[in-house]
Amino acid sequence: MGWLDQLTDMLGGRQSLERFAREQANFDGPQSPDFEHWNHLVGVAPPENRQAAMMHAAQRVESQESHEHITPGVHGTNPIEGIRRRSRPGGSGIASF
Repeated sequence: MGWLDQLTDMLGGRQSLERFAREQANFDGPQSPDFEHWNHLVGVAPPENRQAAMMHAAQRVESQESHEHITPGVHGTNPIEGIRRRSRPGGSGIASF
C-alpha cells in the first residue's frame, strides 16, 4: 500500500477524501466522522510538520479576514461565546468568565 492509499484510508476512504476535496467535509461537531478522521490524520504527523503546516496556512489568510473572523460581532461572529459554551461547568474549561 502506497502513502496515498494510507492517506485516503486515514481520511475515511475514497468517498470521504472526495468530500474533503470538494470542501464538503462535516466539521460541525467532534462526533463527526470527518472531524475524527482529520484529527487522526493530523495526530500522526510529526510536531514540526504540524507547526510548519499551521504557519503556512496562517500566512495565507488575509490579515483583514483573520481580524474579522476573531472579532466578536463582525458578520455575526462571537468566538468568545463559543468558548464559553464549550467550557465545562465549574470553570474547568478553556476559559471561564
